[in-house]
Amino acid sequence: MKLSKLFKGLVASTSFLFALAVGLSLFSQNWVGLINTTLGVDDVELIDPEKDSPTTQYFKTEFGDGKLNANNQALLLEAAKEQSYNEVAEGSILFKNKDNALPLSTSERKVTIFGRNVVDFVYMASNGGEGNSIVENNRYSFDTMMEEAGFQINPTLMNAYKASSIKRGYPNNASSGNNIGEAPLSLYTDTVKSSFSDYNDVAFILISREYGEGHDAMMNDNENMSELAMHQEELDMINLVKQYKANGVFNKIVVLLNTSYTVELGWCEDEAIDAVLCFGFPGQWGAKAIPDLLTGVVNPSGRTPDTWAANSLSAPACVNEGTNTPKFSNIDEIKNTIKADDEMYISYMSTMVESIYVGYKYYETRYEDVILNQGGASNPVGAIQGSSSWDYAKEMVYPFGSGLSYTSFSETIDSVTENSEDHTYSVKVTVKNTGSVAGKHSVQVYANTPYGDYEKTNLVEKAAVNIVGFGKTALLEPNEQETLDIKVEKYLLASYDSKTAKGYILSEGDYYLGIGNSSHDALNNILKKKGASGMIDELGNPVAGDEAKAYTWHMDFNSDEFANSLITGNRVTNRFESTDLNYFFDEAKVTYISRQDWAGTYPTAQTVVAATQEMMRLMAGNLYQKAADAPSMRGIITGDMTLNIPLIKLRGKDFDDPLWDEYFKQWTVDELASWVAEGYGTKPFPKFGIPKAVMLDGPLGVVTTLPYNNREKCTTWPCEPILAATCNEDIIYRRGQMMGEHCLWTKTQSINGPGCNLHRTPFNGRNPIYFSEDGNMTYLVARHEGLGYRSKGASAGAKHFCLNDQEFARQGVCNFIQEQAIRETSLRGFESILTGDVSYACMMAFNRIGCVSQNSDYHTKAVTREEWGFKGFLQSDATIIYSKDRITILDSGLDLFTADGSGQSTKAIKNHIKNNDDGYIYQKLVLAVKHSQYNVVNSNVMNGISEQAQIIVHTPWWTTTEIAICVVMGVLVLASCTMMVLTQLNIIGKKKQKEAE
Repeated sequence: MKLSKLFKGLVASTSFLFALAVGLSLFSQNWVGLINTTLGVDDVELIDPEKDSPTTQYFKTEFGDGKLNANNQALLLEAAKEQSYNEVAEGSILFKNKDNALPLSTSERKVTIFGRNVVDFVYMASNGGEGNSIVENNRYSFDTMMEEAGFQINPTLMNAYKASSIKRGYPNNASSGNNIGEAPLSLYTDTVKSSFSDYNDVAFILISREYGEGHDAMMNDNENMSELAMHQEELDMINLVKQYKANGVFNKIVVLLNTSYTVELGWCEDEAIDAVLCFGFPGQWGAKAIPDLLTGVVNPSGRTPDTWAANSLSAPACVNEGTNTPKFSNIDEIKNTIKADDEMYISYMSTMVESIYVGYKYYETRYEDVILNQGGASNPVGAIQGSSSWDYAKEMVYPFGSGLSYTSFSETIDSVTENSEDHTYSVKVTVKNTGSVAGKHSVQVYANTPYGDYEKTNLVEKAAVNIVGFGKTALLEPNEQETLDIKVEKYLLASYDSKTAKGYILSEGDYYLGIGNSSHDALNNILKKKGASGMIDELGNPVAGDEAKAYTWHMDFNSDEFANSLITGNRVTNRFESTDLNYFFDEAKVTYISRQDWAGTYPTAQTVVAATQEMMRLMAGNLYQKAADAPSMRGIITGDMTLNIPLIKLRGKDFDDPLWDEYFKQWTVDELASWVAEGYGTKPFPKFGIPKAVMLDGPLGVVTTLPYNNREKCTTWPCEPILAATCNEDIIYRRGQMMGEHCLWTKTQSINGPGCNLHRTPFNGRNPIYFSEDGNMTYLVARHEGLGYRSKGASAGAKHFCLNDQEFARQGVCNFIQEQAIRETSLRGFESILTGDVSYACMMAFNRIGCVSQNSDYHTKAVTREEWGFKGFLQSDATIIYSKDRITILDSGLDLFTADGSGQSTKAIKNHIKNNDDGYIYQKLVLAVKHSQYNVVNSNVMNGISEQAQIIVHTPWWTTTEIAICVVMGVLVLASCTMMVLTQLNIIGKKKQKEAE
């Protein structure tokens, strides 16, 4: 009896383990590419007599002898460290420097660092897979770099912070609130306070914030305030430091901003604060530049790509965005109509009432209208609470484009020349170092375009200033000067008219180009050129403006120059009428901001509606309907391998070359359908000479196993806003090159990055992977980084296309926006990198555009193909999790289904084609594969492949191990079952009984 129970138990346990082993094995086979990449397993063997021939090395590493080996990889790592240093050195922003408090002298090295986050320093916010490469022993830590530079850091306070149980919070969901991680005043005991006098040269106040993927900063947290405001523990700490300075203990107070989120800094205007330096998230190796910035080894030259407002909630976008996003008023009806797996996917609506007035375009435009006394701009609606009128100085702390230096510069516009052939202006600016130390200077060019009767009648909104170009000098010695030739695209002076022209127009009137030390300074120079008076700076001090720093000319109305795409020649016209919420109603439900009437159009309440039946139909998806004249599959040639055309024959061919058509006649429907299910890389197809091609997450680093090192040796880069703040095209391009180098070393065809969405509000959790609040700034930066990728045979897969400007409710939030606004903000951010063969990759977003899932939206994809001429692939952002509407998604123009390791898209597509004899969807499938393979064949993964190549796929060791485990477990199950049966038949028991007798 005892043996019977024993074997029954063994049968149960071994059966469970066998089922678990088989299940895990089946699951893992859906993710072979990702597992191989993670483990550093190369299961594909290339046999080619020309493998090492220079003729098949289409892209080579620039390091050492150009070969991929351990010695050259060490050179790559050193170059990555140098690049990280340069980005932080030139992208850090000096906001304040009272009485030349910085740089610190050689005698100012005994310091106390306040802020508990100094022992929990943020190197990069959590924004997807790319954060994994930062580990404790593989980075330049902030405190270590300070000590190596000669700073003696107060150990008593540091130890108190380390011993504290306080930790910076990271919520599991957006409604739980977040602890900003500052220690209470009680931590500063008498012992701690007594240590201040021994480390009193400088009191550093370190301010950090950390959010990330899936987690926005709360607009109203568990302390009933904006998470970007200073919380009580921070205020207590700041006041303590100020008190000790007032008592003569600390000589200086320097604020260090370890954050890429624009926190509220009005308190920094206090006379007690001597200097403010922002270095954002410096990544793995960038912290080495921080002490060099503080001591003057490096002269700061960064310019902020965002507005730092006094009140983080003062932007009109905050009304309906982020954690303030409202729900539809008829949620129950929507749930009954749409059977969604996730209620969040159908609940939220975000109406972008701010129109084009995002970031500085709101603050500076309203300021201009106050100065010119137009549009009721001084009305208190939207002003800081308690104000009797809207006052720029109260609203602003540091304007867009701000940034100081340890020296001074003069800058002069020498000339502006139009180049009609390429639709650009050449703006020559001479910069002279008028100070006493060497430094670099960032020049930013801003445009002011006419806002007249035509624009007001046709509701064409105009910002007071738009950044349209930038450049950076070399290191200039005192009295040395340099003339920069900054290219300005005329296209960036055009505005979109959705009413009459239904395209881009150049307005009639006077145009201005201005330069200055910020967007605000440049606007004041332009206003002076206009003959205005009464201007102020961000502190409220009267300023005259400098009309010599502005250039003006007149243009007639022109709706023809940009009526057709300069890339494709196709007509540019309205595509986004149904993304305007008012499209669905007979009477307008939303009023978008217009500078004609600030008081009457500024949003004073959230926009909430009940979704109509038509809106719910679009939200439900399944929009594809087979047309009556759709071609049949009969007569379409598939699977014809007699053609013998390997993919390599298409390398360098035009996208429209007829050889592509012949090539795809070799593919069966099953093979084509299997290609579009992407599991962090595309599959090898030996019969067509296609190797595996890895695709990785980003954009702040290639996080995978390098061939000659481990995961921890990959580089995580400084955050994207700091890169943009460099205003240095060479550094930005070099970042792309370094990302491309890592792609080359890891056989990666594309990276999901850079992030080209906007900081529509300061609260977006993923702002550290997006460049700026401004579409134009993103347009100017992204292209340079993308070109760097392409030079190494990789594609920058810009993400998340588009309007993914919040993490809260990102899975399906309906974004309502006007045509002009989407074209001049969110689309503009992606435009430069997806045109002109800069990149052949792009990642979509989880959100909706209007009511339609971004993955199923026809209009944004049509813009990329028909207007921008984009030839590469559009991939979902793990859409398989949130959408089952795979046929509509394919029909709308999506090419790859990300994270579909189980091949659900493959099954759905091939079954649809076969069951419905749908030759039209077959054609869309071929086009999708073509877009993807166009990237593959022109990428670094084809290195070493000629027309004679043989691709052999081996079973990886871990698969063999899984099979062995399954076999062993199966044998144990069988043995246990056999023994259980034998005991129940008393065969074993009888034998033992006879032996006993």
